[in-house]
Amino acid sequence: MSWPGWDPWHVANPVENCGRREFYDIFYVPSFRTDGWIASNKTSLPIHWEYEYHDNGETPVLLSLSGSYDEATQTGNFQIRADVECELPEGEYRLFAVVTEDVTHYGRPFYDTMHKAYPDHEGWSVDEFPTLVSAEFDLCGDSSGAWDMDECRVICWLQDVSGDKVVYQAASSSIQDLRLGTSVPAAEPPFRLSPPFPNPFNPSTRIPLSLDAPSALSLEILTAEGRRVATLHEGALDAGRHEFTWGGRDEDGNPVASGLYFARCGDGKSSQTQKLLMLK
Repeated sequence: MSWPGWDPWHVANPVENCGRREFYDIFYVPSFRTDGWIASNKTSLPIHWEYEYHDNGETPVLLSLSGSYDEATQTGNFQIRADVECELPEGEYRLFAVVTEDVTHYGRPFYDTMHKAYPDHEGWSVDEFPTLVSAEFDLCGDSSGAWDMDECRVICWLQDVSGDKVVYQAASSSIQDLRLGTSVPAAEPPFRLSPPFPNPFNPSTRIPLSLDAPSALSLEILTAEGRRVATLHEGALDAGRHEFTWGGRDEDGNPVASGLYFARCGDGKSSQTQKLLMLK
């Protein structure tokens, strides 16, 4: 959003746009950027290109974004997973996600406009790592106009909202490519976690895993909030296809409640997840 009270997308969604503007305590253009940082004593953001390409150096944060999108209904969902390779400095960490449009035509072009924030402009609180969050989106338009699917994307980022409001990592995916998934870092992992079957399931499901080369991996079951429920494997695996069974029980052997879970496979450098739906 750019000009509160006038910008067409601000008018369509004043609560979330004002929430992001007030987060930085500013009223100027550009009044919302998703990358970089702003010093706590600043009253306005640097110009676009200085802000967008600000480099905070190397980061220990691993952030992945995946999901699905149905062109027929213009609806979809996305999942964000954040993990760290070492402990972060003390702070107040939150995950944010927005749907933006690269170019919006409303009499003249508007660039990088924010449509909606998920779950809202305050994001998700992150108390531990790894953490996993998810949301559904609907791109059927709003009061200010229709969406251009070719211009829309999901952007997510992990930010310490205290002090200088440092952004530690970000990831993005166009809506059209969302079903293919994107991740940061983008290196192709040497393993593939395939969709579980049956899914939904009761009482058990099988989780296929393929390795291009021998590797040490972990395969865990997480809640929708990112809490570990069970560990199906931890250690070395030979190259080839493997299959693991989860019987819907936690580490202590207790049955879990119905709901959404995630199977996560990782080698310490990259990870992949698959959704699981337990029905009783």
